[in-house]
Amino acid sequence: MVGHVGEAKTDPQEEEQQREGVLARCPQMEVELDSAGLTRRNPVQVPAHSEVVLWAQVSGGGLAEGQCGLVEGIEDGGEWKVARGLVQVRGGRVLLWIANVHPFPIELPRRRPLATIASIDPSQVQGGRDMVLQTPNPH
Repeated sequence: MVGHVGEAKTDPQEEEQQREGVLARCPQMEVELDSAGLTRRNPVQVPAHSEVVLWAQVSGGGLAEGQCGLVEGIEDGGEWKVARGLVQVRGGRVLLWIANVHPFPIELPRRRPLATIASIDPSQVQGGRDMVLQTPNPH
């Protein structure tokens, strides 16, 4: 399911059945997944109804520096939501967009996987209007 954080979602069980149906039709699509989690010494607090963008450490060894990947949130209890998106590994880390949809603050635990990352070929990504963030030149 493609969507943005805060968007209405389908039933997780129905979504899983759809995913299994697609994989049943495409058995050659076996993908090795890496995971991404926080490496900070302390857990991260996310205020109620807020979003944060955090660097997360990639583990698993399948993604190399500069490689592109597709992020999928790990649905584990539903305390937070990780936005699906394309990322590029930089310094062994990727950016994750995490939302707290609850009316109370939550804590993101350290050293716990928050998302999976599937390696993708850059040729599969089409972006005629890519946005590039750069540090401004001071002169």
